[in-house]
Amino acid sequence: MGKWKYAVTLSKGRAVKFISHHDLARAFERMLRRSGLPYELTEGFHKRPRISFSPALALGLTSNCEVAIISLKEPIEPEEVRRRLAREAPRGIKVVKVERDNGRFGWLFSQALWAEYALNVEFKEAPQMAPQRMAWEIERVLGKGVRKVRLLSSEGKRVRLKVALQVVGEEAVRPSKLLEALKGLGGPI
Repeated sequence: MGKWKYAVTLSKGRAVKFISHHDLARAFERMLRRSGLPYELTEGFHKRPRISFSPALALGLTSNCEVAIISLKEPIEPEEVRRRLAREAPRGIKVVKVERDNGRFGWLFSQALWAEYALNVEFKEAPQMAPQRMAWEIERVLGKGVRKVRLLSSEGKRVRLKVALQVVGEEAVRPSKLLEALKGLGGPI
């Protein structure tokens, strides 16, 4: 019996931003069971669908790129897999896309070192930032160089940041810690 692997990209919307990673995994498992797809089971006494998930997202955040890798018993077109899973998705969870394994899935999560966040920060008072601070940049080191992630916009009391944070290893940073560091830029958040 062969295995056909698919990467399912989900979005976690505002309606479900306070469910845990474990609850998201359980919801996806129910979606898979109800879809009627011929999924593979784990071995052992308590068999479950064979699913691998991307690293956990912090509670209270939305996402456009939560990835689950599933193993099916037979090949099915990715669009058909997407359609059947989407039909069973609860409110707040969308099936964005489905891709068939191209040989990279085995390493996908072990190489997921960075997560990109868009932070909307609203200060209680207009931030007193010098123009040079408004161009604040965070550097992201890539294989062949450094990519700079810039402050995208600033309007009165609002600042929108797009940042890439390391999610594994000793240098990992939580988005909440970044927000704490931002408090010193222009008064209370």
